[in-house]
Amino acid sequence: MRKRIYIKPGRLSDVLALIQVLALDEHTHRSLSGINNELQGAPSSSESWISLAKEHPEFFRVRTEGEHVLSLVARHVTPEDAKR
Repeated sequence: MRKRIYIKPGRLSDVLALIQVLALDEHTHRSLSGINNELQGAPSSSESWISLAKEHPEFFRVRTEGEHVLSLVARHVTPEDAKR
């Protein structure tokens, strides 16, 4: 059943869009309002960017508390000197 999540219409483009924003932004964690502003609205394959991120823990981390709750897993495993 988990593999079927990728065949939702628009899913691949939504996942790639969220990866790009989280990977290229100066800040490691982003708020939902910041993501909505950057990507100009909600994803087409999920009800929100948070729910999309929760459906793809292979790429994204979602904090349960705080304002800046979304991050890319890869940003947490990159060596400190490579982040500059």
